[in-house]
Amino acid sequence: MKKLLSFVAVLFAVVAVNAQITDDFEGYAAFSVDPTDGFWTFYDGDGGGTYGFQGISFENAYYTGAAIILNTNDVAEIGENYPAHSGNQFVAMFNAVPESAGGTEGVTNSNDWMISGELTNATNFSFYARELTTNYGPETMRVLYSTTTNDPSAFQLIQQESVNVAEWTEYSYNLPAGTKYVAINCTSNDVFALFIDDVTISAEGGQTAIAENSTSISIYPNPATTILNVEATGFSTIEMVNVLGQVVYSANATSNMQINVSNLDNGVYFVRLNGANGTTTQKFIKK
Repeated sequence: MKKLLSFVAVLFAVVAVNAQITDDFEGYAAFSVDPTDGFWTFYDGDGGGTYGFQGISFENAYYTGAAIILNTNDVAEIGENYPAHSGNQFVAMFNAVPESAGGTEGVTNSNDWMISGELTNATNFSFYARELTTNYGPETMRVLYSTTTNDPSAFQLIQQESVNVAEWTEYSYNLPAGTKYVAINCTSNDVFALFIDDVTISAEGGQTAIAENSTSISIYPNPATTILNVEATGFSTIEMVNVLGQVVYSANATSNMQINVSNLDNGVYFVRLNGANGTTTQKFIKK
């Protein structure tokens, strides 16, 4: 088992990104394992139990699965030692405990996948990653794409990476023509945990990278003084976030929303829409 680690709390600033497709994982249920209500499909290829934090308790600790959504707000020790890149949540792929360390029989290393929803016109795939600690060596991840299906056997390698940093670092990759799915595959061998946050998928010529007919959005007027109109389809929840990352408004999303923003301080805000096809963030100005 891993030894108890001591860390100095890290102060951080939230950066909101206005991109064609973004997923900051704020819309997922906290501490859910392999959530099925979002843009990603999770696949546990090793089937083993996982490591966890010694001395920090949270729901679904030592889970069996591909990944868990960690929330830095609900459990103070996580927030102090492992802040998200933005917001309060991120994906954590804790390593499978190998048989040699008392884990599941037949497990030698991790084989955990997060696979995107179907894409079109996608040209670039980027995200932020870090490892929990550098004390046990680098985490290993593969970044892959598929031009056919989302079955793990259909994916081809873009790059294999050794993640040897305990601070958030951006990884960015150009995608081959015809990419329909992208994936991150954690293949670490008895290290600790790989963290993923703030995924962005860009498309050619300003087109959407999500498969056609899945979502649409219009926000006006911008700047807004009293009422902000949000017309959106394909989303389940809506949030407004200030530049400090604080949620100042949240509600269930409908196709036509009129939101009173007259009580907000003047400045820059972000409308964050969450749904089955991921998270979309758009900026507006309150005047």
